[in-house]
Amino acid sequence: NLVVVAMENRRLAARQLQQERDKREWELAAQMQQMLVPHDLPDTPLLGAAGWYQPHQLVGGDYYDLIPLGEDRYVVCVADVSGKGIAAAMLMSNFHATLRASLSRIGDLEEVVHHLNERVFANARGERFITLFLGHVDLRARRIRFVNAGHNDPMLRVPGKTILLHDGCIALGMMPKLPFLRIGEVELTPCCVLVCYTDGLVEQEDAHGRAFETQPVEEAMTLLAQAQATEINAAIMSAFESHRGSEPYLDDIALLTCRFKDPTKV
Repeated sequence: NLVVVAMENRRLAARQLQQERDKREWELAAQMQQMLVPHDLPDTPLLGAAGWYQPHQLVGGDYYDLIPLGEDRYVVCVADVSGKGIAAAMLMSNFHATLRASLSRIGDLEEVVHHLNERVFANARGERFITLFLGHVDLRARRIRFVNAGHNDPMLRVPGKTILLHDGCIALGMMPKLPFLRIGEVELTPCCVLVCYTDGLVEQEDAHGRAFETQPVEEAMTLLAQAQATEINAAIMSAFESHRGSEPYLDDIALLTCRFKDPTKV
């Protein structure tokens, strides 16, 4: 009996040690991923931005970015890898690097998206895909050219209405070549607001099983039409947390809010 007890204690001690090692690896992965999420977003006379990232576990497969290209031009990006956990986080980290490298050497938005699709398909071997919204913002020309690759439609609030940015293609990595791709283009009117998000935001359920959906997001954009991006973002987050209550997060969440300011007041 003493031998059996000693062997069981040794087995339990080894399992506990392995669990501690696994926990430490997850924590290190989470720290590395947090380094990829931009925290100091632009706040210029023409653009203000705010973001929120909430992984389902310690690491996640969602991603947002606002990448400056110079001369008041930016790339807005929100993406979501199918699935959760370490595998999704690893694919998203690779996608982050590929996107940054592509933007540095490829000037055409359509060509960038085709290249990203090829890389995602090669890396995931068709087993996972990435939904993506990629927008090229020219603040001086007051326009955004964009591709929505199977992602939740970002909402652009202009005076009197909300425009859904839908044009694009299928999700990246589903096929080796994209069967179609449409570039969308919308004028950026003075003081308009763009909100991009992943499905973890709008699909979050409350205690009664009701999804958050997009109405609270649009309400915040409308009621705070003259507010800063940080205030709009905070209002959406507050409404979301009030809706969620004590329910667990159902998925990774990424939220990016951009306020395009009036250039005549610069």
